[in-house]
Amino acid sequence: MEKLLIFDSAKEVRFGKLLKFIIPTYLTALFNTVYTIVDGIFVSSYVGTNALAAINIVYPIVNILTGIALAFATGGSALAALHIGGERKEEANRTFSVSMLLSLLVGCGVSALIWITSCAIGITGRGTINDE
Repeated sequence: MEKLLIFDSAKEVRFGKLLKFIIPTYLTALFNTVYTIVDGIFVSSYVGTNALAAINIVYPIVNILTGIALAFATGGSALAALHIGGERKEEANRTFSVSMLLSLLVGCGVSALIWITSCAIGITGRGTINDE
């Protein structure tokens, strides 16, 4: 049988093996940050400062939705991995599917809540404030 564990014990954890997990996560965060900076530069240069302000207002909402999705995906993956380790593949499929469905539903719920709140304070879909 092939070896499935990466680390057999805490003593076996080495910097080189740890980098296999750290580098992709770090690069993802780095590219996301660079994208945000470059997007801000282009928007402020070519569209204007009001558009840049709008992006800066919306960006935390995007981070919240990303965090919710990441939490459900990480938890669902961990639970699915436990079921796969126990050779219960059908349960693993069901667990991961439910976690992704919950992630989608919670994300849509938060988005709907934000949309309802923005309508209640008078912000239209065109990015202007109602003067009615």
